[in-house]
Amino acid sequence: MTNLKIKTIVRLRPTLAHEPPDNGITIPDDTSIAVVNPRDPVQQFKYNFKSVYGPQSTQEDLWKRDVQELVGHIWEGLSVTVFAYGVTSSGKTHTIQGHAGEPGIIPRVVDLMFTLKKPDETLSMSYMEIYCDEVYDLLAGGVNSPKLPVREDRNGKVVVQNLSEVVINSPANFKSVFAKANGKRAVGPTNLNSASSRSHAILCLNVTRVVGHSTYTGTINLVDLAGSENNKLTGNDHARMLESAAINKSLATLGQVVHALNQSAHRIPYRDSKLTRILQDALGGSSIGLLICNLAPGPKFRTDTLNTLNFAARTKEVENRPSVNEKDNRPAPKAHFAAVQQSKRPSIARGR
Repeated sequence: MTNLKIKTIVRLRPTLAHEPPDNGITIPDDTSIAVVNPRDPVQQFKYNFKSVYGPQSTQEDLWKRDVQELVGHIWEGLSVTVFAYGVTSSGKTHTIQGHAGEPGIIPRVVDLMFTLKKPDETLSMSYMEIYCDEVYDLLAGGVNSPKLPVREDRNGKVVVQNLSEVVINSPANFKSVFAKANGKRAVGPTNLNSASSRSHAILCLNVTRVVGHSTYTGTINLVDLAGSENNKLTGNDHARMLESAAINKSLATLGQVVHALNQSAHRIPYRDSKLTRILQDALGGSSIGLLICNLAPGPKFRTDTLNTLNFAARTKEVENRPSVNEKDNRPAPKAHFAAVQQSKRPSIARGR
């Protein structure tokens, strides 16, 4: 495939009952958004993206317009990564997971994958979290399980060693496994969210299919990033502040990686954070990328909103080089007997 830029979309959540109306954010059409400059109310900052969703948008709108089409690429042996990014309480987990009445991206992806699956194909899943810059297996107990190392395999691909992978047989089977694992994720109360995610969570859904002499493995990574936090707003205690510092540091590194890629820098700081190391393939690598930037309305979030939109504007310029994950199942040809014998002969230096 040719190089593809990361597709970037924006979603503004509705104003909550206890929040004042916000006239500082306007959405002129479905590809643009404007935000009042908090330092000069006369000035507006304007942005354009692949899609912009207002407060009245539904889970179905986002799914049909920007996500559904990505699932087919998995059957081509490609990797797809979907990020949900934004300040805490902006609606990231709602977008990614949703609930029974308004299913989010994860259950919709799973349902479609089982619709597309053929009897001789295998679907599997892994689920990890990055908590205080350490990686834990949510299928094995989360923070109560051993920390997992992040390494490169012999092909140079970044992998999380010893991460569980389980076969899933139906949407109901997935729902049961996912719910149990999700209950292990690190969460905690803050002034902005009674069940704030204290970790980044990455769900990997894989399809393995054999075609002729080749095995194709496609993957979709669904990433629910913990939100950046302002401790003055969240009212964090000491423990929450340590978590917040780790979250903010990893998100800052994510921003630095995007900036370095846009500048064609000699060094890209992937290794400065476990988050960016694991997501390296989605940031200038071989994955197809979709970034969903969630926004929270209101003057108290205005600076965070502008930071998120500026990050989105930079990320949409990052190019990936999607490649097919194909393995040739045919045995390697044996060397000819004469060639083997020739290789065993000692070399003789020849003089002039």
